[in-house]
Amino acid sequence: MSAPRYLPAFFVAKFSEASALRVEVADVGPDGAPGEVIARGRLDDAAPTSWAFVADDESGEAVFSWRVREPGAFDVFDERGEAIGYFRPDHLSAPYLDATGTPTSDGVEFRDETYPVMSVESRSPDGWRSVTVPDRRLAWRLAAAIATELETRGS
Repeated sequence: MSAPRYLPAFFVAKFSEASALRVEVADVGPDGAPGEVIARGRLDDAAPTSWAFVADDESGEAVFSWRVREPGAFDVFDERGEAIGYFRPDHLSAPYLDATGTPTSDGVEFRDETYPVMSVESRSPDGWRSVTVPDRRLAWRLAAAIATELETRGS
């Protein structure tokens, strides 16, 4: 996969289909709105225990995945299936990074001591959540896993 390790911002949205749930991750377009879809996952189960995200449905090229470690805790894997981090709603852990998550008035924010690591805003009227990642240590795939998990539980 040629996607960068770090993205400073992106968007996440979920879409209900006839018998499945689809979640998409989009980069930021030139106008600041959601641009090109860079990862998508589809699930036929109402209570997912794992998600695999691909670049597009035709190629099936893996981008990242996450799965339940224990209730409310998740392991995240890169496109090769190698572990890149772990998260719960109140904590994320990755190489060289531990951050505490707290709900905010418009979403959730993770901070490393006093520095912001990432934030996920509440859903906009058009259905997208804005994700901001000011900390370059956080791989976008881990940030995307956190944001997509929020989408699947409907927060």
